[in-house]
Amino acid sequence: NHIAAVWFSDVIGRLANNGINYVTMYTGYGIDGYSILYPDNETNPTKIMARPSYYPLLMYGQYFGDSMIESSSANESQVSVWASKDSTDPGAIKLMVTNISGTAASGKVILTGIAQGQVNTYQLTSTNPTDTGASSVTMNASTAINGRKVDAMNVNASLSQIQPVVSSLNDGQVILSLPAYTTTAVIIRTS
Repeated sequence: NHIAAVWFSDVIGRLANNGINYVTMYTGYGIDGYSILYPDNETNPTKIMARPSYYPLLMYGQYFGDSMIESSSANESQVSVWASKDSTDPGAIKLMVTNISGTAASGKVILTGIAQGQVNTYQLTSTNPTDTGASSVTMNASTAINGRKVDAMNVNASLSQIQPVVSSLNDGQVILSLPAYTTTAVIIRTS
């Protein structure tokens, strides 16, 4: 469900920060209740669907870099911050900021030595993040990135429809609004 997706987002950052760069999912695809991708029919699938826990993997693959850089959170029990640079996107700093608590928070990203830049944010949210009902672990869950759900049959088309929220880095700072149980990908381009 969505809570598991938020937890997973924090765990992926922790693993990367501790030098783990490859994780094998026990069941990435299957008919059981904990696979992240599942078919509509076990013996004759015509459609593949994504559970909420698919979204953090997608966000790290799409909005995070390949080299960790130092970061910290003023309140690590509520908000985790993982930062990276990306060899395929020079001049960008990419963050994953996860509010793992049931309380909304605001965060200030402060970059040392960088004053100006463009900021794109992508936020993983749910209209009912604490739902643990049967539909909360299916594609019918309300988990979405910037209000858009991802079609596992056409991920590229889905990603192209997710528009970033654009703002500016001013005096090396960005203020983030972090609703309860969310992950926010932040891409700061300084050149």
